[in-house]
Amino acid sequence: MYKDQRWLVAHNAWNTNQWPDYNNQMKTITELLDYGVRGFALDIYGSEENSLHLQHGHANDATSIKWSIIANEIATWMNKSVNKNEVVSLFFESYLKGPKTPGEQTALTGLQNSLVTICGNFYIPGKTAQLDALNTKTLQQLVDGEKDSSGIVITKPQRLFAFLEKEPDEGTQDLFPVMIGVFAENDYGDPSLKMGKWVNLRDNSSYTNGFTFMNHFGNRPTGSEWNRNNPELIEKHANAFVYAYGGRYPNFISLDKINWKDNDLTTGPIIAINNLQQLADVLTSGFKWDDRNGCDNYEYSMIPDGMLTSLSVETAKGKGIVKIIPVFAMLDPLTPNAIDNLSYIDAIQLVNVAKHGAVNLRYRIKGGNWGNWLTPFEQLTDPNDANLATHEASSPIVGICARLGDGYGVTDFAIAFKK
Repeated sequence: MYKDQRWLVAHNAWNTNQWPDYNNQMKTITELLDYGVRGFALDIYGSEENSLHLQHGHANDATSIKWSIIANEIATWMNKSVNKNEVVSLFFESYLKGPKTPGEQTALTGLQNSLVTICGNFYIPGKTAQLDALNTKTLQQLVDGEKDSSGIVITKPQRLFAFLEKEPDEGTQDLFPVMIGVFAENDYGDPSLKMGKWVNLRDNSSYTNGFTFMNHFGNRPTGSEWNRNNPELIEKHANAFVYAYGGRYPNFISLDKINWKDNDLTTGPIIAINNLQQLADVLTSGFKWDDRNGCDNYEYSMIPDGMLTSLSVETAKGKGIVKIIPVFAMLDPLTPNAIDNLSYIDAIQLVNVAKHGAVNLRYRIKGGNWGNWLTPFEQLTDPNDANLATHEASSPIVGICARLGDGYGVTDFAIAFKK
């Protein structure tokens, strides 16, 4: 389903050929789609349908382009037979006026009209219709449309979705789903690239929203985003995101200056998207001390077909635990019931020294008692002590994630286990 996918988003996707120091993308909409981009973040302006245009910044006319040009380019690509199975999402940062009275023709209703006119073969308008499809239909159902018993299509395909970033100033509208009500989204700009902040929730978003959106771009493009768009860094961010967002991988990952080598569409950030697409969402225990301990880096291990059987730690004077080393055993997917007879860790406890980090750790094997503490440092047993974190799993633990602080070692910790 839509919520199970990992898709690449082009931030300010149309902004490709004006003001070289400020461009967000280097490739055209068609090139981005051919590469694998399936989401477009777009800043839209206008007072009615005929004046709709995309522009980056209120006074930055050099970045302005008619919305119809971009909409037609997207529609042309989606109408090609080779692309008939593709689903695309549009994320509008709207500077339009919303409807003041029912039925009034405004820029917002004009935007919907333009989508129906240009993309009507695969776009079903309305907030309710889109949310229903997102939550109830598989991708194949979105692509095929609804058919009766004889195979006749009775509802057209629904392969294009359009979101507003937030409700317009005029009030609630019923034309488009709203991102802050649908997606759990991290902060954007420079904080989204700083490891200590890059999983922080965006203002007005909610961890409980059913879908996830990960920003990974700075306040301004650098000119060449090879470092920022390094697939390993994107995957690292996405894996940290999992532990902060309830075990959910980001459905969308938004980047500036999406890049690849020459004509090789298998290089660049699409590598991260393809790797993440192979991973299923999990359950997590969450970080316990991220509000009181710093973070400068992450270390994680995720073995989707494994189970955690042992842990060891490395310590350093004045730092406590500096590394947590997991040992996983592989599960045989052909004999799932065999796990009932296996020994694996089902709970982990850590002791924290506020503003410093973890100084001790112990774990429990399923069906047994707590083992010995692994370091000679502080020990706590009161479950109500705020500096004792207990991470319990109801199924085999398949991943761990440690937050690290420069000069402090492990400052926080979380686990992932099978849903």
